Amino acid sequence: MLNKRLIYVTLFSLFWAFYIVFGKFVLKTDVNPLVYSLQAYLISTVVLLFFNLATFKDIKRLSLNQWKYLLSIGVLLGISVSLGNVGLKLSTSINYGFLVKSSVVFTTLLAVIFLKESWSKAKASLLLLFLIGAYLMTTQGKVLIPRLGDLLIITSAFFISSSAILQKPLLSQGIKPSLIAVFR
Repeated sequence: MLNKRLIYVTLFSLFWAFYIVFGKFVLKTDVNPLVYSLQAYLISTVVLLFFNLATFKDIKRLSLNQWKYLLSIGVLLGISVSLGNVGLKLSTSINYGFLVKSSVVFTTLLAVIFLKESWSKAKASLLLLFLIGAYLMTTQGKVLIPRLGDLLIITSAFFISSSAILQKPLLSQGIKPSLIAVFR
C-alpha cells in the first residue's frame, strides 16, 4: 500500500504545477494578478469549507492566541499568493516553479531561528547550493540582480515559509491540519 504522505505530496505537486501553468495562461490575458489571487482564494475557500465542515466544531475550543496564529497564517499566505501572482505575471512559469521552492531555504532558516531546530554544515551547504542554483536558473548567469518578478516570487516564498513556521506550534497543540488549511 502507498504511503499517505507520498500521495498527498504528489497530489500537491501536481495541482501546484497545474496552478502555475493555468495562472500564467490567465495572467497573460492581462487579468490583474490581485484580482486573480482573490478569485483563487475564494474558490479554494469554498472547496475547503465544503470538505471540512466537521472541523468547525473545533473552532469553539480555540484560544485567543491560537486565533492570532491562524489569522496570521492566513494573512501571510494571502500576501504570498498575491506577490507570487504578480511575480508570475512578470516572470516565466519555469522561474516561478523553481523560485517558489526557495521557501525550503527560508523555512529551514526560520525553523532554526524560531523553532530552535538543529543546524549543521550539511544543511548550510545544501541551502547554499540551492541558492546558487536559483540564481543561475533565474539570471542565466548573465545579470547580477534578478528581475522584479523573480524578486517578488522570492519574497512570496519567504511569506510561505513564515506561514509554515507558524503552523508548527498549532500542530503541536493538537489543532487539526484541516482546520489550519481552512484558515490558510
